[in-house]
Amino acid sequence: MIRLLTCLLLTAALLAPAGAPRPADAATEFSPEPAPAVELLVIEARGCPMCQLFRDEIAPLYRATARARQAPLRFIDVAHTDIDTLHLAAPVEIIPTVIVMRDGAEIDRLVGYTGPETFMRVVRVLLGDSP
Repeated sequence: MIRLLTCLLLTAALLAPAGAPRPADAATEFSPEPAPAVELLVIEARGCPMCQLFRDEIAPLYRATARARQAPLRFIDVAHTDIDTLHLAAPVEIIPTVIVMRDGAEIDRLVGYTGPETFMRVVRVLLGDSP
């Protein structure tokens, strides 16, 4: 019995996707508190390798900054969210896409995976900080 349980646990670990754990759906990423005045929506899809790179390489770096407390990340899974309800300025055609929202309106966006250095530099400009 113990051997069977061990085999099942090892099989589950081997079959689990690499990287950070993913939420079962986008709703697990939402906070019951009101949305901040400025936030960065990260439009992503389960199984997208570039989206996973964003979660693994960029999200932890950004969340460690003071800027992240003023403009937090919110992940939106395209399969679990009606994107039309977000009232974006244009359709999302490439994932990941990071959308700067201010008071519920799209201000700007960064399309595709850019790498940590470029992301941090572009977000600084998008949020109005000096380069």
